[in-house]
Amino acid sequence: MRPLIGITSKREPVKGRPHVTLPEGYIKAIVQAGGTPVALPVLSDKESILHIVSLMDGLLFSGGGDIHPKFYGDEIRFDMEISPEERTLFEIHL
Repeated sequence: MRPLIGITSKREPVKGRPHVTLPEGYIKAIVQAGGTPVALPVLSDKESILHIVSLMDGLLFSGGGDIHPKFYGDEIRFDMEISPEERTLFEIHL
């Protein structure tokens, strides 16, 4: 049985409507390695997050913006592309 690998995604507008997006390279890499990729939407419900984790055999945290320094007790010191807080919190819970 192929392992289920959850891949974190991001929310971004496409034609003015919110979409869940994920670079295809992550999907191809998991398939090539023998896994079954599962795109994970950003969620805030902890029960849903726990359920997802219980179903997956592994997780891949996809790239994106920088984690806001407040999450590790620091402050912004230079120009950064900050990841949305909801995504950061989702990934922390994962």
